[in-house]
Amino acid sequence: MSNLSAQKRVPKSVKIDAFWDDEAGVWCASSEDIYGLAIDDATIGELAARLQIIVPELMELNHPDEDPQAHDIKIVFRGERTLRCAA
Repeated sequence: MSNLSAQKRVPKSVKIDAFWDDEAGVWCASSEDIYGLAIDDATIGELAARLQIIVPELMELNHPDEDPQAHDIKIVFRGERTLRCAA
């Protein structure tokens, strides 16, 4: 087995940053690892489901020589909420 074949089977992890946009009321996702990724969804579950479809498609477009299914998707969720003190 060639070294190139062995490298293709090693899953790589792509990091996706997701954050809650309080003003828009949606979860947003982008990535420095995946050119062109910028999506949003109402829930974390919906966002994660779309990422499972979109990430392989973008990886195939950006890196046609790599197997898009060989990449793990690591999502880093950041959330923030401003609360008012109860009177």
